[in-house]
Amino acid sequence: MTCALAVAVLVSTLAQPGTGGTFSSGISGETQFVVTQGDFPSSELEVITDSTSTFDIRMLNLPGNPRLAMQNIWAYRIEGVDTRERLFTVNQQTSTPTRLSTLFNITGPGGITGTALLVQYLTQFVGDRAALEQVMYVRNTGSVPFQVQIFNYMDLDPNGSTDHAASGAFSGFVMSDGPNTLNWGGFGPAVIEADPYGGPGWVRDKLGDGNIDNLDNTGVPMMGNFTGAMQWTVNVPLVSQVGVRSLTSSVGINTAPIPAPGTMGVACAALMIGVRRRR
Repeated sequence: MTCALAVAVLVSTLAQPGTGGTFSSGISGETQFVVTQGDFPSSELEVITDSTSTFDIRMLNLPGNPRLAMQNIWAYRIEGVDTRERLFTVNQQTSTPTRLSTLFNITGPGGITGTALLVQYLTQFVGDRAALEQVMYVRNTGSVPFQVQIFNYMDLDPNGSTDHAASGAFSGFVMSDGPNTLNWGGFGPAVIEADPYGGPGWVRDKLGDGNIDNLDNTGVPMMGNFTGAMQWTVNVPLVSQVGVRSLTSSVGINTAPIPAPGTMGVACAALMIGVRRRR
């Protein structure tokens, strides 16, 4: 399709500190949703700890104001090239009060280069319901096509606690605790996996253990401190052939995620409208 949006020139190279941001539903009323993405990793091979890419979803004006999420990590592995997963690090970034857009680099030998644009925003907000959408646009900027495995790890807590029920559904997960239910769904993921926080061989450790790892569709149903991940296999042809691939990770808060296309071609190379320089 034709994209009518003007594409802004990306003007700055970022150091990783200060690369997080806060955005909200942009309304005031009975409930306002606020999301804070912590700083992204400073190195693709950074040792993952609890302070890596922290994440916070709050429903303001509700009793207790529970924190619904603790961590949100994105990683990748170029198939046939990389010998381990690598964390996405920030190239450029822009934000508005209701949206955070972050551009990552994908790099490999033999002319393999690309970008992954992550756009985070809230939608479906009414009462105590909302959906966090994370849409990633993967673009080939090099001279050869490639295949990349993309991972999204999240630590979600539906009522701000560490003890809740989780089950699997619609290529994703359903978590419930007290009055809240989180529906985390991916559009187009090949594989999912869930593990209790800190357990042996848990999914977060897989992304940082220095080996090639793939998720294995295990872990749910479970009762405990949920952590989970989704994995997409994305074929990235030359831009002249297809353009941009997209994938979506969606967390519905007391509602189901909005259906969205999975890996598909689109003509927009970026959505970085109104990019501002970050210091």
